[in-house]
Amino acid sequence: MSTSPRRSPLLAVGALVTGVLVPGCGAKDALDDAAGAAGAAGDAVVAGASESVESSTYEGALVVAALAGVALGQTADEAAGANAGAAQETWDPAGCVATVADGARVQYTLTDCRGPYGLVAVDGTFAATLSVTPQQVGVALTSTDLSVNQVRLAVDATGAYVPTLEEETQTLSVTTRSAATGPRGVTVERSGDYTLSYTESTGCIGIDGDFTTAVAGHSWTTAVTGYERCGAACPKAGGTVVYAGSGAAAPTFDIAYSGGPEVTWQSSAGQDGAVRLGCAG
Repeated sequence: MSTSPRRSPLLAVGALVTGVLVPGCGAKDALDDAAGAAGAAGDAVVAGASESVESSTYEGALVVAALAGVALGQTADEAAGANAGAAQETWDPAGCVATVADGARVQYTLTDCRGPYGLVAVDGTFAATLSVTPQQVGVALTSTDLSVNQVRLAVDATGAYVPTLEEETQTLSVTTRSAATGPRGVTVERSGDYTLSYTESTGCIGIDGDFTTAVAGHSWTTAVTGYERCGAACPKAGGTVVYAGSGAAAPTFDIAYSGGPEVTWQSSAGQDGAVRLGCAG
């Protein structure tokens, strides 16, 4: 196995900039072109980071859907039967979802469904295996052929839910080893842990957590703080992502959500920019 360090798109562009030594106006034009290329490379990196966070919210919303109808005191088989029975109330339009409960496992087949917390245009299959203890409900979620809002999901995630009936906003802990391919055709692999918060009355869902992310052969760490969106709307203002490349010379990107259809970013390499999201506002 090769042990040579991976180079980020910005490092490659940085090498191009330092290698340009053309006199006069040509030098300025070349540097301007290189700076523009560096900004474009940064935009691509940040778009991948944003897609990673967005796909995590889809995954988390699927975990929440797999908990519908489940309660403490049930056996795992009873919980699976209850969840399968609740599916028709969880997904729209009527008849878009079919479920099969087999022991503690529920198999979902969805055709152009809408679900909770911003799940739209959901097609394909996923399975949820439930476990119940006196204190918490566990769910193991898997999928290999699932599409949510033009994002292809390969999910391998587990969730642990401890009900807090006195609280309107519920939380669950998720461990993920999943992948997503977004509208740009780029596959983002994620592994790590996050806390998912969700409020049924508002349809809002939030994430705080840390991932290791792999995109196009490059490894990144992703730290998400205060990310929240309601339904299919754009993420609320105030959420941040710190996206750091592996290696001492790799850049770090600080990404900020503004409440609209763009995120802004700054990098440790001195670049900045803005990237449009797939939301409408």
